[in-house]
Amino acid sequence: MTSAFGNKTGRRPIDKLPAAAKGYAIALGSLTLATLISIAVIQIFGSHPLLRVPFLLAFMVSAWFGYGPGLFAWFLGFFVVPFVLNPQWMPARIDKNNLFMVLVVVILISRMRQTREGAESRLRSANEDLDRRIRERTADLARSNSELQRLNVDLNEFAHSASHDLKEPLRMVITFSQLLERKFSNQLGSEGGGEYVRVIVHGGQRMDALLDDLLAYAHVVNTPDEFSDGQSATTTTDASLAVQKALKNLNTSVAESRAEVTCGKLPVLVIREVHLVQIFQNLISNAIKYCAGDAPRVQIRGRRRGTV
Repeated sequence: MTSAFGNKTGRRPIDKLPAAAKGYAIALGSLTLATLISIAVIQIFGSHPLLRVPFLLAFMVSAWFGYGPGLFAWFLGFFVVPFVLNPQWMPARIDKNNLFMVLVVVILISRMRQTREGAESRLRSANEDLDRRIRERTADLARSNSELQRLNVDLNEFAHSASHDLKEPLRMVITFSQLLERKFSNQLGSEGGGEYVRVIVHGGQRMDALLDDLLAYAHVVNTPDEFSDGQSATTTTDASLAVQKALKNLNTSVAESRAEVTCGKLPVLVIREVHLVQIFQNLISNAIKYCAGDAPRVQIRGRRRGTV
């Protein structure tokens, strides 16, 4: 939509001028307006002390657009405009105090505007640099998250593959050890070989359970906390049973260190069993490993705190 003069609506003609020329145009326009106001006041009231106010405002407005427009307005206001108002005016009649005072005001206002523009430019540059860094960090985080997700998928696939590949030969070891125990129990005897076979079977069964836990853990760490139907995927676990399973996994370490592990009554917790077993296993293992005495004594107790 255009106006009657062919310009786009809302855009002033002065906006089309270059930035350098805009300040001079504003200086000339403000001085022209101040001159017209002064002529009108003189025609109505004659000479009046307030005649200086429009020119002072014109000088300040012009100086706000830079040193050039400010000095241009100052020169016109003191050496050109007086001839327009009074053709009999002589340069010798210039008030030197006003001349230099207005010059100082023009320079100070121009300097203030220049300082403000410099601060705005530095702030704008800092904001742009901050935005660029934020975009770079965001892109780095997105790449890291994508890589982490890919590694989690690879780890999950490896855990499934390794567990399935290990369970088959382990099942064969357990099966043939049990067959050996049943068919040749008389030759092996209750002690010696028979006991060795039972240890092999028991160790194989524990290894099979550990592989199942590994599969469960790999599934848990890559599964959301809620199922698609909205129900919580976290189950309750008896902490005492978790301690017993942890001790079975640490049977060799406990026997070699001659550790004494006692467990009091523990509550039922809302946690996955594989996680709780791993927690107790790490705690007991560290207690045995970093014990200063010859025979470690590990006590596990539970105490309720609060109302939960």
